[in-house]
Amino acid sequence: MSYVPTADSEGPPPIPERPASGRATVILAGVATALSLLGDQALYAILPIHYESLGLSKIQVGILLSVNRFVRLLTNHLAAWLVHHIHSAFLFVGVLVLASALAFTYGLWPPFAVLVVARVLWGLCWSMIRQMGTMTSIRVMPGQQVGRTVGLYSGLSRAGSIAGLALGGFLFDELGMRLCFFTLAGLTLLGVAPGALIGRTLRRLSFKPETHVEGAVPRKSRSLLVCGFILGCMGYGIVFSKLGHVLKMLSPDETVDFNSMAIQLTTFVSVVLCLRHVIGLFLGPSLGRISDHLGHRRATFLYFTGAALLLGAAAMLSQHFWAIVPLMIALFFFTSALIVTLMAEAGNVSPGTFAWLVTALDLGGAVGPLLAWTLGEWVDQTWMPFAIAGGLAAVAAAISLRRMLRSDRGIPVTI
Repeated sequence: MSYVPTADSEGPPPIPERPASGRATVILAGVATALSLLGDQALYAILPIHYESLGLSKIQVGILLSVNRFVRLLTNHLAAWLVHHIHSAFLFVGVLVLASALAFTYGLWPPFAVLVVARVLWGLCWSMIRQMGTMTSIRVMPGQQVGRTVGLYSGLSRAGSIAGLALGGFLFDELGMRLCFFTLAGLTLLGVAPGALIGRTLRRLSFKPETHVEGAVPRKSRSLLVCGFILGCMGYGIVFSKLGHVLKMLSPDETVDFNSMAIQLTTFVSVVLCLRHVIGLFLGPSLGRISDHLGHRRATFLYFTGAALLLGAAAMLSQHFWAIVPLMIALFFFTSALIVTLMAEAGNVSPGTFAWLVTALDLGGAVGPLLAWTLGEWVDQTWMPFAIAGGLAAVAAAISLRRMLRSDRGIPVTI
């Protein structure tokens, strides 16, 4: 189990080194993590648009974009055990090298079965990288700075997602599949250097869990976890994985006319998808303050309602390219706000609830692509993913309204 700080705890004791050195360690861990994400994130920009030319069916796309998240439901716990027993530079460097090798494998574009194995291995890699990077960042800084420290590490990780999407789309358009992923694999391999530099720190840290995390889901938090599952399924799962395919259907020549310029569709979609991470990176604290002011349950209801309305409008206007794009960018504001709000509420309940919420988000993110791309085999219409996601958002809004009203009356919330 990983340590999850609470509002009234100061966290585990820091190792005895200067704060500047601790901050440098956090930055090195964040840079290594960011570079490891390049190949994975590029797939989200490329596959939804070019899956046919790559010899994939819609169901196969759903599997490739889901299986790495499904396996994390198991590998997250395996990663915690391994980090506790083998917390060394060799382990961190090893998974970074493997991440680079997997990106190289995408460039070779082997048979589908091999790609599935590669995605499963990436799920294990990400569990390990996230666990070691987060825990290292927490342990090297003074307890009172843990929030700022995790924010710095998380921000650097988001930068990797942004770079993977943007570079993936651009390099694919300019260099093709093989050179695109070979380049990303080389950049990922650069993460070995910062990973090795923090090896001395890793050898001095103890990753023994400091806080007990409850195993059972608190009954009063089950509706919160349902909302988390819907958010993962609706946002990162369905919309994020299908947006490129929808825009391709609306732009058969795979170019976008923008201010008298013709932009390749893959590049354009990668920039739009990047905005989701940019919004979370720069506006996350402000969105969190708004949620604190409104109250978490009231904010959750308003955000899910807004998401449902935007998705409903997207379903009705699904034949208009320049209607879909701004609606989805607006949706990214609501999904970013929801992530901040749900995590804040879960963290206030207990460390166990927070851990279960992360699992619910991962599960939703795994189910979403598989659901949308499988249904796409029978209902290959531009409105379909927006209608499904909008329906899920409406369900979450109804659950959130019930939670808000019962909370206002002082009634315990159950599902």
